[in-house]
Amino acid sequence: GMQPPPEQEQKQEGEGAQLCHLTRDELRTHLRASLPDWMIPARFVFVEALPLTPSGKIDRRALPVPDGDAWETGREYTAPRNPTEEMLCGIFADILGMARVGIDGDFFDLGGHSLLTIRLLSSIRKASQVDIPPRALFQYPTPKALATAIRAREEWKPSIVLPLKSGGQSDGFKAPLFCIHPVGGGAFCYRELADSLGTERMVYGIQAVGFEGETQPLTDITAMADRYVAEITALWPTGPYHLYGWSSGGVIAFEMAQQLRTADREVGLLVLADTVCPQLSEKREEPEDEAILLHLLAEVGEVEPAFFRELEDAAPENRQTRLRQRLASGSNFMDAGDVDRLVRIFRANLKAISAYRPSPTEKKIVFLSAREQIEGKVDSLESGWRGLAPQIAHHTICGNHFTMHRQPSVQEIAKILDQLLP
Repeated sequence: GMQPPPEQEQKQEGEGAQLCHLTRDELRTHLRASLPDWMIPARFVFVEALPLTPSGKIDRRALPVPDGDAWETGREYTAPRNPTEEMLCGIFADILGMARVGIDGDFFDLGGHSLLTIRLLSSIRKASQVDIPPRALFQYPTPKALATAIRAREEWKPSIVLPLKSGGQSDGFKAPLFCIHPVGGGAFCYRELADSLGTERMVYGIQAVGFEGETQPLTDITAMADRYVAEITALWPTGPYHLYGWSSGGVIAFEMAQQLRTADREVGLLVLADTVCPQLSEKREEPEDEAILLHLLAEVGEVEPAFFRELEDAAPENRQTRLRQRLASGSNFMDAGDVDRLVRIFRANLKAISAYRPSPTEKKIVFLSAREQIEGKVDSLESGWRGLAPQIAHHTICGNHFTMHRQPSVQEIAKILDQLLP
């Protein structure tokens, strides 16, 4: 190839040197300004120069094999400095299936989700006798931050409110968005949505009663809505109230909007995401525990739609076997007490949904439906709500029921909400 003129060569060298001083995090921040999250590389490898073939093309085979650890975590590795950090780094690495995790490794950035969270906290409980609620990991997602909180003997009481943004309270901000848990009971599923919305608005997840402790779950939609309304009005006394519910969370959000209006409080936005109207849902047999765990795995992105469909079509006895095989690969993923609690909450929510009969509202509903239907529903889901609301603004979101709140679909939802929220 042609040689570049000398001054250009120097310029390139200078740029390379500057790049080497950038950390991976700075690069990531820089790219975030122009790219959606799902296009940002998880890993960066710095090389002095790209190796070329004799014909001047990039020689891919000669590129360095990225070194496991710094590459794996996409950030510089910092070793633990005390026994608490050492314990946490070890547990993080074990749960996330990684060679090692440094003290600045963010559990969620490294692929942690709500079920892994419960497994992580259970391991910490066994190793240190410290009981940490899921919400606290959200607040302190790195071994370093969590170790500090543990050493400060922070008092954690079970709570159903999960702040989905580190930004503390909403004082002086716009009215917050409250996201109501789906049938699994956790609200971690809204994390990417919260990240995609503007910084000046707090986003709170509402978790099921009992999700963070031994309390018995509620089994009635009206009682759930009553409890959640009490929590959100205490947190944000002035209103208006913006409510968002995915899947069965949409049913609870609908009832919350009814109760808020009855109490003469202003409901701003009511968003139902891929929510089946309870009046239309056919009576189903009580699911097996395995089917519930499968659904929980699907909620956090651990099960692909094809497997879900295969199970829908399988004969019950084969279904049991296939489920057990599938869950056995992750059977060490939680202790029995945690599994029991999640299954109990799931069943309570299921029971509540099937018994609930919504009455008409004067409130407009924003309805988001997933473009790919997993269970082959022919009807559009929003049609069930048509007789119950004066107006339905319907948007179709790419992805399926379980992927619509992850990238890139969640970016579409955030755009819609940013336009609709005052």
